[in-house]
Amino acid sequence: MPSIAPASGNYISHRLVGSLLFVAGQIPRIDGVEHYVGVVGQEISPEDGYRAARLCALNILARVSAALEGDLDRVIACVQLRGFVNAPPTSKLIQR
Repeated sequence: MPSIAPASGNYISHRLVGSLLFVAGQIPRIDGVEHYVGVVGQEISPEDGYRAARLCALNILARVSAALEGDLDRVIACVQLRGFVNAPPTSKLIQR
């Protein structure tokens, strides 16, 4: 999993409330540096759009792991995942 950097804005990256963990939406960032910057199909290729989405998912997992002190076995369900990739509304990536 990628290393996680501190939040880049005025927000909390995660919050554990009882047995519920809330994680802020993630962008494709490695060591605090944004990757795959641009609109899918314009500045970046659809293949890079998929790589960006994968990186968002890995960053979510890294945040969850850090919040749970490395014990991902504590996760029993997932309600929602939010990864942000700049894709146009008509993109086939969104329709999959």
